[in-house]
Amino acid sequence: MFVCHSFFRLRSVLFCLLFVLSNYSVAGQSSALNTFEGVYQSPLSASYSYLIDQELSLQLRDIQKLPEDKWTQGASEQRSFGFTNAQLWFKTRIKNGADKANNFILEIDYAQLDHVVFNARKQDGTELGLATGDRKHFAHRQVDDPGILFRFSLEPNEEIEIYTSVKTKGSMTVPMLIWEEKHYFEQASKEQKAHFFYYGVLTIIAIINLAVFLRLGERLYLYYALAIASYLLFFASSRGYVHQHFLNDLPELNGRLFLASMPLLSIFSLLFAKLFLRMKSISPRFDKLLQAMIALELIHLCIILFADYSIAVRISVVGALLLFSVLAFAGPIAWYKGLRSGIYFTVAWIPLTVGFAITSGRTTGALPNTFWTEYAMQIGSGLEALILTLALADRLYREREKKISAQSKSLHIEQQRNYTQSLLTQTMSRDRVTNLLNRNHFENLLREQMDAAPNRRMMISMVHLTRISDITRTLGLASSETVLAQMAVFLNEKCRDMFGVISVEHMQGVGPDAAFQIANETFGVLIDLDKFEKNRQPFDDLLVELASPIEFDGLTFELAPLYGCSLYPNHSSEPAQLIRNGLIAMDRSERGSMGIYSEKYDIYSSSRLTLMTDLRKALNDDALSLVFQPKFEISSGKVIGLEALVRWIHLENGFVPPDQFIPLAEETGVINELSLWVFQEAIRALVMLRAQGYDGSMSINISARDLKFKYFGAQLLKTLKTENVSPELVYLELTETAAMDDPAFSIATLDKLAAHGFKISIDDFGAGYSSLSYLKGLPASEIKLDRSLIEDIKNDENSKVIIQTVIAMAEGLGCDLIAEGIEDAQTLKVLEKLSCNRYQGYYGCKPLPLDRLQRWLEQAGAISSS
Repeated sequence: MFVCHSFFRLRSVLFCLLFVLSNYSVAGQSSALNTFEGVYQSPLSASYSYLIDQELSLQLRDIQKLPEDKWTQGASEQRSFGFTNAQLWFKTRIKNGADKANNFILEIDYAQLDHVVFNARKQDGTELGLATGDRKHFAHRQVDDPGILFRFSLEPNEEIEIYTSVKTKGSMTVPMLIWEEKHYFEQASKEQKAHFFYYGVLTIIAIINLAVFLRLGERLYLYYALAIASYLLFFASSRGYVHQHFLNDLPELNGRLFLASMPLLSIFSLLFAKLFLRMKSISPRFDKLLQAMIALELIHLCIILFADYSIAVRISVVGALLLFSVLAFAGPIAWYKGLRSGIYFTVAWIPLTVGFAITSGRTTGALPNTFWTEYAMQIGSGLEALILTLALADRLYREREKKISAQSKSLHIEQQRNYTQSLLTQTMSRDRVTNLLNRNHFENLLREQMDAAPNRRMMISMVHLTRISDITRTLGLASSETVLAQMAVFLNEKCRDMFGVISVEHMQGVGPDAAFQIANETFGVLIDLDKFEKNRQPFDDLLVELASPIEFDGLTFELAPLYGCSLYPNHSSEPAQLIRNGLIAMDRSERGSMGIYSEKYDIYSSSRLTLMTDLRKALNDDALSLVFQPKFEISSGKVIGLEALVRWIHLENGFVPPDQFIPLAEETGVINELSLWVFQEAIRALVMLRAQGYDGSMSINISARDLKFKYFGAQLLKTLKTENVSPELVYLELTETAAMDDPAFSIATLDKLAAHGFKISIDDFGAGYSSLSYLKGLPASEIKLDRSLIEDIKNDENSKVIIQTVIAMAEGLGCDLIAEGIEDAQTLKVLEKLSCNRYQGYYGCKPLPLDRLQRWLEQAGAISSS
């Protein structure tokens, strides 16, 4: 927005510049009593002659005695003598032929003359005098005006003779004009208005470009603003305005400041040209020339501050000639290279170069002092500023359009990426058979509702179709999956229209999701209890419909559903606990009725407590054991690693599945002790196997709770140091869901472990729901694809697409991919075609105790004989 506003401001400034330049000629139309050439007819008569004193030996009294033949008659009042160390004397005789007295001004219209002395004698013997000049304090002047003026009055027919001596170390330019006082001040007022309006416009251009620089940070606009400021300093000091308004008591500083404006103008013009024309990229040699010029101008700047004024002036002229000569080629070079800015720069530099040439001719005396020679460079600089301002406005506009286009393209790409990621996430978080969102989504919905309305009462309802397993055994897996999919569609459509059911919008716009897949044959529905109690009849009707017989493939049978529910906030404030309580209520419900959770009937609480006590005892008694399952390279069949799995044979209950006691260990804090035991035993086994020639890695499962234990990493490193094992041989496996439990903390902790050399493996990828944006931040070396994603990969093209996507994602993240749960050769071949080169599963080898594993590895040639 700022750049857009700046563009319109710059456009307005262009019109101002055009107005000023068009009015310069009007302000410069002289109405002086120019009787030297007889241009202006007036009762005033005057004669003009000059004398050059090369020896600087003549005084006023000597000059007054010189005969007329020693004087040179002036051919023009607009006279330039170039650079000279001589003193010039001018004799002017003026007679007022009018019939009334009048006040007059003798003007030398060049402010850069060091010493000017006026001496006048009237007919009655009255003598007048004035010593002024650029090296005098401004207070010595008769008139508060930047020009060099001498005031006098004449009676009718009175004559005056004025002797003017001029000495200067700069250009000896002495344009002398005679004015009626009233006409002079009228003309000076017009001219100063034009000057200050011109300076005001340049100031606005400089300020706008400085503001653009501060906004965008592009040095191009800073250099242009400083170049314009240098122009302002040059013209204001050359016209005498700096001496008049700012440095009236510091004439020496005023002179040096005028000289300094020229190298400053050169430096910032060169810097601007380098960036504006992109010289470094289009012409490296010319860019080096510009750099050399900048260095020379810096030296020039240092010299003029201390060198003699006459020498400094001449150096400045040479520097200006070099600047205009070099930059005269810069624009055409850029134009030839196809840069649009080269056209602007070439066109802009022409009027400035012409103006400089004319001004140089006037300064050296090669050209007379006229309006056009006096204002040539000022007019040229104005045209240059106009054209370059237009170029910068054009550049701003084009850059703005380019940025808008780039932002639009970037936004479109980001939207497509987000959509693709969301689509992939939705696909991975939906059940393959029913296309319903999984348990994690159900938990998220429940948590969102709790956070949004903590006081809202809700019912977490569960439906379990008990006969699905019977259909699988009777009609086959394909038939049972078809029935399950049909029932999921039926349940979802019924619930989404039911009053009080809380749903989520489906990403692909096919209607909201009201039913969720909690387990294979178990569905969940979230209901606003207050709305449900107002009208529960549709819900009761749905239970009856679910319990009614269905027809499939010519057969009629019942699905024998079980119903259960838990209530929020009565039964828990944790989503996972509420789902668990609903499942427990479902297990204890009677056919056809809704079971409501009651802690009194929760048989799992006491058994869990006993189980945890026994687990602690088993750890202390070393009653747990490990089994190991190999990981294979598909292309070669080579064993590349082992995964250590914990097993527990309870003295009374027999085999306790890990998915029963590990979650309990996590909840009660035993998990850290359990994980450390597994780690130590697995490392000892690795040491033993490597002594027999095994060259693979060892994968060990850890829990998200382990990451929160302060000294967990130190304990692992201590074990490795004791057993003299490198961390690079150890993979720490963490499930996808566990890693995303607290993403920021998990990433930070896993980064520390990875920094010590451990390999991080993401286990069961695709079984849960995780944010891919967080997942890419994990320092993972390996991703293990959950078996649920590859169960039907042999026949389902959608499954292949998902697997291909995950494989591509793993490659993009720099991770190895392992497919889990491979049980047949056909699935393995499909995976190999999809470029998955590692697997683990019963097809290769089932988990084995260490002694049996050793024999198996010997037969496989992975270790030597004992």
